[in-house]
Amino acid sequence: MYDSEENTITVNCKSANLTDIDNQLKDPDILHRETYDNVWLLNTNIVVAEDATLYINSTDTSWLKIAADEKTAYEIRVLGGLKID
Repeated sequence: MYDSEENTITVNCKSANLTDIDNQLKDPDILHRETYDNVWLLNTNIVVAEDATLYINSTDTSWLKIAADEKTAYEIRVLGGLKID
């Protein structure tokens, strides 16, 4: 789920990865796979809800870039689980 007012993606399913999120959003301004080498650019916050897990691993990600500028820095806030490999 994406909330444009808060610039936040909320992962509230049992498990998801960046490809799953991208397939749901279909908005390259928010999350974009830059190359076929699984390099992603994230232009928003992600919140991982309780009882949910976000996987960032080699099955679909070689590098996750999180956009930031002088005014905005995005975050990944974890209330559930985050597994990075």
